[in-house]
Amino acid sequence: MKLDKIGAILKKEFFNSKIPKITANLSVGDFPEWDSIGHFNFILSIEKEFNIRFSTEEISELKSLGDIIDILNKRKK
Repeated sequence: MKLDKIGAILKKEFFNSKIPKITANLSVGDFPEWDSIGHFNFILSIEKEFNIRFSTEEISELKSLGDIIDILNKRKK
């Protein structure tokens, strides 16, 4: 899964934020708007974009863009 596609969703979800450089290490809390509510909305946007549903357990493990990319790649197989 491409980092730039997930990064585009992140930028769209937090369009009023100054988002640091998009890397796989970018994670919850790296900017103020990416709090627990923001994270939930971001995950919903990813689910919609990729037409998938994460389990509650999976959501609790998704803390960084790298985590999201990893789980999307596993789902793709």
